[in-house]
Amino acid sequence: GAGARIRRGDPVPAGVAAQLRAAAERRRAAPGDGPPPAPVQGDLLAAPPEMRRLAAALNQIVAADRALFAEPGTADATSFGRKARYLAPWRDWGLARDTGLAAGSATFAAGLLGWATGFPAAELTALGICIFSMVLGSMPAPQKIAPLLFGGVVAGVLAAILYRLAVQPVVPTVPAVLASVLPFILFGSLLRASPRTAIPALDFNMCFLLASQAGLPAAGAPAVLVDSLALVVAAGLASGGHLLMPRRSEKHAAEAARAIRSDVAALVARAAPGARAGWDPHASRRMLRLLLHLRRAGDLGEAAPRGLLAALNLGHAVIDLHGLARDDSRTPAMRARAESALTMLAGFSEDPLAVAERIGPLADTRDDLALARAAGAAADALRAGATLFRFGAPA
Repeated sequence: GAGARIRRGDPVPAGVAAQLRAAAERRRAAPGDGPPPAPVQGDLLAAPPEMRRLAAALNQIVAADRALFAEPGTADATSFGRKARYLAPWRDWGLARDTGLAAGSATFAAGLLGWATGFPAAELTALGICIFSMVLGSMPAPQKIAPLLFGGVVAGVLAAILYRLAVQPVVPTVPAVLASVLPFILFGSLLRASPRTAIPALDFNMCFLLASQAGLPAAGAPAVLVDSLALVVAAGLASGGHLLMPRRSEKHAAEAARAIRSDVAALVARAAPGARAGWDPHASRRMLRLLLHLRRAGDLGEAAPRGLLAALNLGHAVIDLHGLARDDSRTPAMRARAESALTMLAGFSEDPLAVAERIGPLADTRDDLALARAAGAAADALRAGATLFRFGAPA
């Protein structure tokens, strides 16, 4: 790569630094202001392979900039309708099973205890345990959110206690009830709008609406305190359980890495020549699926495997190679080389670095710049994402 050549002392081609500075200045400008950025010019045939790939990447950014801020023209309003349904949402059946069993068991135990003791507030405790267990269980790292959730619940319950003791007894009519809760809802909305308090504010709003019991007859202080304490206990049990038994992020990171490898492998898999007409929609759906898995892996924070962007780059390179392999305007020899690149990529997850070395010569070809760009991008992505493509894989 370029970094290795520079470390060996090879000179940087003239004009590259100026082109990079010019591109950076154009990207710093306000979106849509001034003339659209111009593509990178120069004799790409005479440039080293990595400089050709850099120029191609900059030109892709320029093209994306022009497309993003272009006049909308005729929009396909139906493109967000039926066609969008082909991409089913990601379903993590293992996480759903574990979360459902934990939430259901805890709720059943709380309900059974309340039924056996006849304690009236146990119903609210069981409801809170069910809600908070499902909320925390659906997150990739619930132990990080649990303290924020508990703080939001406590704040919401305190606001509900204030409302039930000071406001509820003096609002006998429905319009008065609606007007009485507006200040609390407005305050919760402001908290929700702030990045620092957005997460606990969600639980603040929910618990205030649950515990305030707006519209019901006013109750005495002992009943109010017992009902409020029931929600706090439920949140404390759910949050404490996730803090004492934190989820293993490494396991979920390995699952995300396997899903990403599966997405890329599905992109590499080639259809028969007669079936390639329907390959473009397939590739689009697979790329969207890959983006979902990359986002899911990114949510794991420090536990996420490295090289997530490399997986996206590899997916784009594979799509480009498929396009070259089925382009009838190219010679049979050129199409065959693109097919050979796809054949090499079929084993990318077993040894990414070795595959990158085998596909490297195709990136240095000078008689087929399109193939050189796609093969070079694939080789670079394999090197950058070697850790990701082997993460959690059997040795």
